[in-house]
Amino acid sequence: MKTNIKSALIVILSVLFTSVMTACGDDDDKTSAPVVVLTEANYESAENEVCVQANISAEGLIASLGAVVLDKDGRQVGESYSDSKTYAGVKATDGVHFHIHNVVIADVATVADYKLRLTVTDKRGQQTTVEQALGLEEEDE
Repeated sequence: MKTNIKSALIVILSVLFTSVMTACGDDDDKTSAPVVVLTEANYESAENEVCVQANISAEGLIASLGAVVLDKDGRQVGESYSDSKTYAGVKATDGVHFHIHNVVIADVATVADYKLRLTVTDKRGQQTTVEQALGLEEEDE
């Protein structure tokens, strides 16, 4: 009789322990991919560069940001922008404003034929990519 009680108690404790360990798994630690709202992507002809502004929210820590200008066929034109230092480790739950002028491209005949692609990657490897057609920044005269 005591053996049956001990066996039943061991089974019950094993089930409870397994339940507790499963409930504390990684499922509770999942974060959403970064959210990126591109607010500006304009070509500044006087400086021959692209001005990029975006608002980024990320539950997980930001790992890197990258920006590139693409032609109408999806090919990269000019220099790309990549940053895995400035924003690395930033937890942007309240959002962070991103603003650069480092994307340089050759003079463009028709800005409408180009678009900007901005990619944000978090430390878990989750990526969000947004694209927007380039606008032309008006020059002050």
